[in-house]
Amino acid sequence: MNMKRNREKMDAPENKVDVFCELALTIGSRMDLYEMLRDSLSGYVHKLDCIDGIVYQIKPGNKDSYYAENIFCIPYAIFAKGTFTEPESLKTFFSSKEELDAYRLSLPITGSIDSEHTFHIMDLEDFGLLVLVNKGKPFSKLTLQKLELINRKLAQTAINCVRFENLSESENRYRSQEELIGNSSGFWDWNMKKDEIFISESLCRMLGYNQWEIGQNLSVWKNLVHPADLALVSDKLQRHINGELPLPRDRTPDENQIG
Repeated sequence: MNMKRNREKMDAPENKVDVFCELALTIGSRMDLYEMLRDSLSGYVHKLDCIDGIVYQIKPGNKDSYYAENIFCIPYAIFAKGTFTEPESLKTFFSSKEELDAYRLSLPITGSIDSEHTFHIMDLEDFGLLVLVNKGKPFSKLTLQKLELINRKLAQTAINCVRFENLSESENRYRSQEELIGNSSGFWDWNMKKDEIFISESLCRMLGYNQWEIGQNLSVWKNLVHPADLALVSDKLQRHINGELPLPRDRTPDENQIG
């Protein structure tokens, strides 16, 4: 009996360091949202011995309300056939931002679907919710704590995918421009109203990044500026917006020129 317990303890996810490392590596290799979720959820399901994984995206509704929409499920057949009903503790409608924030603070939530299956509802920060269903005992507190960091990476990658898709029109337009000026030149475009930035692949390569790593808003872009120069660069940028200066040209910490 003791040998069986020791074997079960060794097989628990929190005691397998490689499980979390490999799980983290499955996230972020694609910029298509659904392809990224497919790869990531497959990793969650296989590495954590789950039988179902569902991602909900939280979207604004009427007035000040929000709702959680099921956008991806692995394996899809479980969702399509209605094998499991949604847990009562899974909220999919919020009448206000305050209600949504309060619900997120209550996560993770663990419970039973039936006598054999356990569900786990976890937060995907600023994006949505992740629900995992496994057979048998619920995840330990340590496993849930380790998953918080991985879930943050999944959430940020999902946000970047959505922004990247929203910029697809700009990308197609600028890809043509990139072909004209050649891959040796990089460029970027900033939509100030939406705070969305398109950064060409060639410019990303010059800076030593993959396109999905940089992000698509000004706050992320500013991280490429040395902290000691940030105030000066921000001032030059604002003066350019005000029409007082031509486009500022500064350098990142690794001496790459931006602007």
